Amino acid sequence: MFSFLNVPLGMIVSLMLALALNTHIRFRNVYRLIFFLPVLTMPVAISVVWKWIYNPDFGLLNQALREVGVGRIRWLNDPAYAMWALVFMSIWMGSGYGW
Repeated sequence: MFSFLNVPLGMIVSLMLALALNTHIRFRNVYRLIFFLPVLTMPVAISVVWKWIYNPDFGLLNQALREVGVGRIRWLNDPAYAMWALVFMSIWMGSGYGW
């Protein structure tokens, strides 16, 4: 029932918004920004959280590694770890979308 209502209504509302935002109305760019903002805020929020996790001084990952006796790792500054850290973050971020 959820999909039966959500998919068609979501498509209808999205189409109506797209058509309305392609006309010459006042503050059209502001309205476009308001509807596009959720697409931008999620990656920014995820980046801030992962930057905190990878922080070499007080990051969550380094705190956990200190508990098992591993020294501090500069995840985003060391070329040996930076690519792997970004790949892991990217895979985690996209795993909920099912690509």
